[in-house]
Amino acid sequence: MWPASYTQLGYLARFTGDFDNALIWNRKALAFQERIVQQRPADPQTQRELAQKHVAMGQTCLARGVLAEAQTHFEFGQKELQGLLDADAQPKAVLSDLSFCTMQLALLAEMRSDAAAASTSRRRHGSNAFHHGRARSGSIIIMRRSPMA
Repeated sequence: MWPASYTQLGYLARFTGDFDNALIWNRKALAFQERIVQQRPADPQTQRELAQKHVAMGQTCLARGVLAEAQTHFEFGQKELQGLLDADAQPKAVLSDLSFCTMQLALLAEMRSDAAAASTSRRRHGSNAFHHGRARSGSIIIMRRSPMA
């Protein structure tokens, strides 16, 4: 099976709310793609696909609420994609991927801000504000389909 197939299975699992299997499939895709990059380190397409796998893994972690790990994957993807863009490798496609990755980092920052605000609100007003914010943010992540496949 190819990394793209693992990634698609990860998207499907995440979309249906099966985050445990989504993580399994995304980890397989990531490990497979890392081996391909080791075999062809100068190939910008394999590097782009590795960045995409990290972004997919970040999305799954974000949907699951594992924010620190999500940030690690998004930042790796952003760094790799920025390097490809700077090297002028597939600029239109890479720019699209980089924009999506940057959006995910912004969403993560918003979720962290909501969580911090909710924590303060929870101390003042009870726990409903926090649960409402998580449900709203979580639905965005689960329902959004990545343009990177």
